[in-house]
Amino acid sequence: MLLTANHLCYGQYTAPIDTTNPQIVTDTNKTSAYLVPDVPQKWVNWTQYDGKRLSFKIGAVLLLDYTAFFQNDSSKAQVSTQQNKLELRAARLMFSGLLKFKNPWQYFISAEFRGFARDTSENAFGLTDAYLTIPLGKADKYGKLTIGKIKETHIYEMVGDAVNIPQTERILNPFFVSRNIGIRYMFNSLQSRMTYSVGWFNDGWVTGVPLKESGNDFTVRITGLPVLSSGGDKYLHLGASMRYIGADYHSLRYRGKVESNVSDYYVDTKSMDASHAWNLAGEFLYTSKSYSVTAEWVQNWTTADISTLSFNCWNIVASWVLTGENRPYDKTVAYARRIMPKKKSGAWELVARFSRLDLQDKSIDGGILNKWHMGVNWWATQHWRVSVAYGISTLDRFNKTGLTNQVLTRLQWVL
Repeated sequence: MLLTANHLCYGQYTAPIDTTNPQIVTDTNKTSAYLVPDVPQKWVNWTQYDGKRLSFKIGAVLLLDYTAFFQNDSSKAQVSTQQNKLELRAARLMFSGLLKFKNPWQYFISAEFRGFARDTSENAFGLTDAYLTIPLGKADKYGKLTIGKIKETHIYEMVGDAVNIPQTERILNPFFVSRNIGIRYMFNSLQSRMTYSVGWFNDGWVTGVPLKESGNDFTVRITGLPVLSSGGDKYLHLGASMRYIGADYHSLRYRGKVESNVSDYYVDTKSMDASHAWNLAGEFLYTSKSYSVTAEWVQNWTTADISTLSFNCWNIVASWVLTGENRPYDKTVAYARRIMPKKKSGAWELVARFSRLDLQDKSIDGGILNKWHMGVNWWATQHWRVSVAYGISTLDRFNKTGLTNQVLTRLQWVL
C-alpha cells in the first residue's frame, strides 16, 4: 500500500446543521451583508430540497492557490528546485441528503478535479466520496453503519475537513490515506460526548490489485468531550486511534510533502519490503472562546523484512480569532467545524503551528522534516476565505540540512 500526501477532504457544512435533518442546512447568521459580496440566501435555498421521500443539498468547493519557494543549496540538492506555481488546487461538486425510510438513510456523493499538480498516477477527474450511512435502531440507538468510499477513522487532521482547519495544508499525510473502500461503524454515547468508531477497508476492489495481494486496513477511534460549555464556546476534545495497515504486494512506503500540493516529496522512505504496520495516534483540542490549541501525535511501527522500523510525526497548532468567533464543535463526528463570521467585515484569525515528521530509522533515510507555519485567515463571509501563510522548514536527509522558506496564498469558496 502506498501512503501519499496532501489530499483534501471537504464536508457539506455551511451553517449550523438542523439536527432533525443533518444534511439540510439552515441559515442562522443574521448578518445578511458582508463587505465581500456573498451568495444570496435565496440562491442557497435553491440548492436544497426536502421532500416526503427524499431530501438533497448541492454543495461545491473551489480552491485557488499560489505557492512560492525560497531554498538554500542543500535543499535544492535534496529535493531539486521547487517551482513557484499558481494552481487550481481543487474543484469539487457534492450531493448529500436523506432517503426517508422509517429510519432515514444518509447519502453523500462528491466528484472533483484534483488539480494540475496531482500525482501522475491520479486521474484529473474522479469520484472522491460515495457512501450510504444506515442508522441502526430508532434515532441511531445502536449507532450508524457507513458503506462505500469513505474516510478511515484515524487522525483528527484527516477526519476533519480541510476547509475547516486553521492551517492551510495537512502535515501528517504519510500516515493516512485520503479515502478508502470499506465499512465504518460509529456509535455515540453520553449524549454524544463520547464516540466510538471502527472500520475495515480494502481498495483492491477498485485499484485492480488482486484481493489476495491487497492489504486490509483496520481502524479504531475513540473520542471524549470532558469539557463542553452550555454555549458551546469552550470545550476540550481528547481522542485516540489505532490503525493496522496491510501491505499491497508485500510493500509499504511513507512519503510527505512540505505542506504544499505542488512541491516534491520532501520525506520518503521509498518502497520497503514489509508485511504490515501499526499506527497509534493521540488527539488534543482545547477551545476557549476565540482561542484554540490543537495537538496530534502519531507513532508508526512497520514490520519490515530487515527489522521492525519506527517512524513518528507530531504537530501543535495555536489559533486566535481576533474578531471573537470560534469553531463550533460537531459532536456527531467529533471534530470542530469552520468559523462562521458574525460581523460585516468577516472574521480574522491568526494561526501558528510547529510540526515534525521523522521517517528515519536504521537503514531507512526517509528524512526528518521540521516545519514552522504562520498564517492569517480572513473568513470574509460564510462561503469565502482568504489565507496567507509563511512557512520555514528544515530537512535533514542525505547528510545535509536543507532550508526552505515558503509562501502559500489561498482563495477558498465553499457552498
